[in-house]
Amino acid sequence: MGKKLIGIGNAAIDAVIELSSESDIQKYSLEKGGCVFVGANDPIMKQMLSDYPDHFLDAGGAAANALCAYASLGGNARFYRQNRH
Repeated sequence: MGKKLIGIGNAAIDAVIELSSESDIQKYSLEKGGCVFVGANDPIMKQMLSDYPDHFLDAGGAAANALCAYASLGGNARFYRQNRH
């Protein structure tokens, strides 16, 4: 029996949005290449998702990302999270 990697953490959601210009980066007060942590009801994030309908959402969070990489290399991985709602 092989080893199993188990992760415990928050299952964050990454929103990937390709902005069309440098002025949009300034419009939303962002840093180029940066990362922003926001809540589900953040008005700026809601506006960005509305302004850029071609965005995509992907599972994120450090534990989830590490387990995904481990599994893609053939490892046996499980992720456990708690839903706050």
